Amino acid sequence: MSEPDLESKPSPTDPDAAGGPREKLRAGRKEAALRKERIFERLVEGASYLAIAREENCSVQWVRRIVAEALSARDIDPPEQFAQLQIARLNHVLSVANAYMIKGKLGAVDRYLKTVEQLDRYHE
Repeated sequence: MSEPDLESKPSPTDPDAAGGPREKLRAGRKEAALRKERIFERLVEGASYLAIAREENCSVQWVRRIVAEALSARDIDPPEQFAQLQIARLNHVLSVANAYMIKGKLGAVDRYLKTVEQLDRYHE
């Protein structure tokens, strides 16, 4: 008779086993990090705090806290949160305008130059 393959089945007491406590904790942390990224990106795209809170099924205060944490973790001068948020928004507009210019949309050149001008104001 052949011996059972013990390596192919995780032990029920193994904390790293699929569905174990550590694995669930890691999955929860990963989901929370992705949610925080998603919230910040939606704000950068121009969504309001209220709209994001509704999309994420959470309070506006929680969204504001997430955004404040994301802004404080960024290394952008000047350090004021409003300026940081505006820079992030302008960078997003700049990348969209750049994509349109690459596609040959000449109307995007004006928007691109105006955005660069606005960004320059924050770095003076």
